[in-house]
Amino acid sequence: TPVAGVMTPRVETLEALSTAQDAIARMAERGWHQVLVTRDGRLVGVVSERDLFALQRVSMRNVLGAIEAAGDVA
Repeated sequence: TPVAGVMTPRVETLEALSTAQDAIARMAERGWHQVLVTRDGRLVGVVSERDLFALQRVSMRNVLGAIEAAGDVA
């Protein structure tokens, strides 16, 4: 099957300075699993759902580590 038969015909992108939240929102709104990232109109990367979920796990691990390392509730 040619790529043209399965690709998204009108691609939307996010600028490289967009936030992870911007990517999550755009992907959720459009039902996408990946989003192309551009800088000055040139492709610089691709962000996937998996990338964003991994980021969340790292963040939660950091929070848990900080809680466990805390000397007291304050």
